[in-house]
Amino acid sequence: MPQTSVKTEYENRLIALQQCIHNLQRQETLGGVSKIAQDFLRERFQFDLIWIATYQASTRTLSGLQGLLPVDNKDQAVLHSKQAVLPGDLFDQVLLTGHLQEIPSLKQDQRAGEWQAIAQRQKIQGAIILPIRY
Repeated sequence: MPQTSVKTEYENRLIALQQCIHNLQRQETLGGVSKIAQDFLRERFQFDLIWIATYQASTRTLSGLQGLLPVDNKDQAVLHSKQAVLPGDLFDQVLLTGHLQEIPSLKQDQRAGEWQAIAQRQKIQGAIILPIRY
């Protein structure tokens, strides 16, 4: 009997992923794509912090499209702002390697820049930076 419930949970996850991919393919705007991605990450992974941004290589900046923070306050503005990617910071490392980066304590990581202060105010501990390429 336990195999059936495990199989059902995996099937549910695959169905949710399939629906998400189908919805992403139907989108015509970057805003629509980022909203679907944010909703999927929030629902399936229960992340407290989600920030979806696009990278402009010519100016080495990230431009926020969507996001959410655990506490609704003045930090919300950072979710739609531009942030420079500096040599050696966490975003630079992720962009160079193309691999996700796990940060055990965003509050203490000096390479997090502005996000370090936000993590302290928002009481966010760890983080994952995941590059999504299209």
